[in-house]
Amino acid sequence: MTRFRVLEDRGVGEKRLSTNRKATHEYVVRVEASVDARQVRQRLQRAGLLPAGDGALRRIELTLVDLPSYAALQAIRTALVDQLQAQAATPIEFTSGRAVLAVTTRGDGRSLLEHLVAVGLGPWRLEPREAGADRATAAVRAR
Repeated sequence: MTRFRVLEDRGVGEKRLSTNRKATHEYVVRVEASVDARQVRQRLQRAGLLPAGDGALRRIELTLVDLPSYAALQAIRTALVDQLQAQAATPIEFTSGRAVLAVTTRGDGRSLLEHLVAVGLGPWRLEPREAGADRATAAVRAR
């Protein structure tokens, strides 16, 4: 906690909020608290309660080149959401042979591309070109 402020001091009263079975009374204080989310995340990771990486949703810009058709784009979007559990895969650019998707997910661009290459895309496959923390590029090929 980086700072706090007492909003209300209710004092001693009958047990209503406590989960302690032995308690018959409780002292209730309402506070407004600010926490450092980065420190909380690091401590949860060290304790093994949160997977590696920050676990927060992030936006990855996925560029698909040599895109043969709109059907291929739809298959990739479906795989991202249905198989890889991305929260969203929104097209932000679509031109002949090229599309850019804003993918909302928990991993980085490298892991997103690795997982996407491994899933079944019907008659298409992906060839990774480059990947970074918040970007990934792949070519779309016919099988």
